[in-house]
Amino acid sequence: MRDRRLLLCLLALVLAVSIPACRRGGQRGYAERMESGQRYLEQGKFAEAAIEFRGAIQQSPQQAEPYYRLGLAYLAMGNLMEAVPALVKAAEIDPRHAGSQKKLAEMLAASKDPKLREEARKRAEQALAAEPKDAEALTVLAMVETRLGDTGTAEKHLLEALRQSPANLRAAAVLASLKLAQGDPQAAEAGLRSVVEAGPPSADARVVLAEFLLATNRPAEAEKELRQALAIDGKHIRAMLALAALQAAGGKLEEVSRIYQQISRQGDPRYRHLYGAFLFSQGKREEALREFEQAARENPSDRQARSRLIAAYVVLNRPDQARRLLAEALAKNPRDVDALLQQSEIDLRAGDLAKAQERLREVLRYKPDSAEAHYLLARAYARQGERRLEREELGQVLNLRPDHLAARLALATSFSESGNPQGALDALELAPPSQRESLEYIVLRSHALLALGRTEEASAQITQALARGSAPDLLALDGEVKLRLKQNAAAQASFESALRQNPAHLGALGGLYRAVAAQRGVSAALDALRRHAANHPKSARVQHYFGERLLANGRRDEARRAFQAAVEAEPGFSEAEVSLARLDLAAGNLDAARKRLNAALSRGADPIVVHSILAALETQAKNIDAAADHYRKVLEVAPANVNALTNLSYLLGEYLGREDEALNLAQKAKEAEPDNLDATSVVGWIYYRKGIYNTAAQYLKEAVSKQGSATGPTAAFRHCYLGLTYLKLGDVERGAASLRQALAAGPDPKHAEMARAALEQAQKGLRAHAEVAR
Repeated sequence: MRDRRLLLCLLALVLAVSIPACRRGGQRGYAERMESGQRYLEQGKFAEAAIEFRGAIQQSPQQAEPYYRLGLAYLAMGNLMEAVPALVKAAEIDPRHAGSQKKLAEMLAASKDPKLREEARKRAEQALAAEPKDAEALTVLAMVETRLGDTGTAEKHLLEALRQSPANLRAAAVLASLKLAQGDPQAAEAGLRSVVEAGPPSADARVVLAEFLLATNRPAEAEKELRQALAIDGKHIRAMLALAALQAAGGKLEEVSRIYQQISRQGDPRYRHLYGAFLFSQGKREEALREFEQAARENPSDRQARSRLIAAYVVLNRPDQARRLLAEALAKNPRDVDALLQQSEIDLRAGDLAKAQERLREVLRYKPDSAEAHYLLARAYARQGERRLEREELGQVLNLRPDHLAARLALATSFSESGNPQGALDALELAPPSQRESLEYIVLRSHALLALGRTEEASAQITQALARGSAPDLLALDGEVKLRLKQNAAAQASFESALRQNPAHLGALGGLYRAVAAQRGVSAALDALRRHAANHPKSARVQHYFGERLLANGRRDEARRAFQAAVEAEPGFSEAEVSLARLDLAAGNLDAARKRLNAALSRGADPIVVHSILAALETQAKNIDAAADHYRKVLEVAPANVNALTNLSYLLGEYLGREDEALNLAQKAKEAEPDNLDATSVVGWIYYRKGIYNTAAQYLKEAVSKQGSATGPTAAFRHCYLGLTYLKLGDVERGAASLRQALAAGPDPKHAEMARAALEQAQKGLRAHAEVAR
């Protein structure tokens, strides 16, 4: 205890001596950090600027200015989710901090929510109250008022801004936009030109004028102004970007390439990727890759440059190079969250879900609020068939980032695919107004409405969206609505319009098939697909879809030719290889099927699909251990895959005598999908084999009652074992009735023989019982 007290006294003495020195050093450090951060901000090194400003905040957390500048750095990086809290904090610390209030007002004014626009007005007014003669504050307030429809007051504030600062280009541009919206383009142009011409030569001014001319559909005059801007400042990024867009619209791609190359070489890290991205868009992928590699070498600390390079490696199917680059990054910094996220995404693509999940959980240890990690975890769970866990992760994403459109759409899709269209609609209805105009949102919402039978509402939404511009997804949905309304010819026309825009749109192809079949029969529908496939011989997806429809109608030889055409159109198209393997399997060509499936697996085919078919193949070949191994490989990828759980359970119980393990698997399948009849009946069947007949009867009765009047081997299996269970329980009459139903359903030979033998015994028992009764 004496030693402990001595240690505490020494610690208190050290602190007493050091605290004043730290405070003095902290104040010097604060000023230095602010100065350094500002330099980085002006140089376009926004990540470095953010680090400096965060350090300044730690040293002086009650100052508004570092929060404001941190917000600007985040905005420049496009990180809105962190920019807003920083700006809000600055305004909370000092409500008269004009810079943060103006920036927040601008951002809020862009919202479609009237309440947020009113909040924008309040903040703009606070900025103006802090600096009553600030032309910028007047301009921001006018912008907000314009959004609120208060154009008269907005115009007065803009004129006051120009009176305070006659060369204020932004105020002039906003006033020109206002006049243009009022239908007075001459006044708009005159006012803008007066500011541009009155001031000293300015590239910014010429660009603003060019943008106005573009808005009034005068591209030739706009180009002249842009070239004047570049004559003043040959490195003016905004002018160069606008000129590149003009040249692209005119098809002058060589000029566009030259401009983007020049921009990329100017040293601003924000635009270093543009030339590479342009090359990539033009199909010059190897050249683009070299450009991304050079950018990453020039600035090894630029994570965005590294991320683009890795994305290029992935698209070009070079995962090994991507992995090496990420391994180097993680060797330097094991907590590099960006590298961990990208590595997990590569693992997801490769089907290594366990490794992906391990990395993502590591990310969440370092950064619990990583919306991207939760989103990728949701994707992993979706691949595994874990719908509940998928939705939990997507919910976490939306809690962290309500504006994460991909997560919201994935959540709605998950509900839809689980047979819950109302859940999908509820998820979509919570989307912010800014997302409700997106094509993906409209398409998913329309699907949910159609699934709920709200056809008129879906039709109105689709019609309204089509008025703004057609798209294959919308046209296909329009066709679906018309099919619902029995307007088959009109539906066919909509599907054909969708296919003209996107010949490989599978939804439209399916719709075309159904629309033609409804009018002229299946043969005519197949003829329509045949013509479409003949017109698009190089589309593997079209050829494959045609083959699937042929196969569904029993035309196996034609289907095989269509699948082979798909492989010829795209040699690596694994879906067609899998379909050909199914045909080989059905024809009893097990070696050919096995070879195709293994080749498809090596080319990246879905391991769940391929291992499931291989398991069926090995079962047919009586290679039960090999079949069980394939089902286990499915479960490695998707532990909740009900089909694999149920079939593996059956193999273990029927052939390998491992009934306890089989029961455990079947119960997992039943828990994953309580209404799955295969899982329910296999649980009952295993209890029968274990001699637990009362429990077996409960499960088998549930399966039989829910299957209704279904026929076929699976239905017969359930009736057969329910009958056998009744006999074991001494209920001969019901047992015989179930066995007769099993025979009527058409069981396979094995169960037919079993059912007949048991039925014969049951009937003998019934006759004996009747004789005794007489």
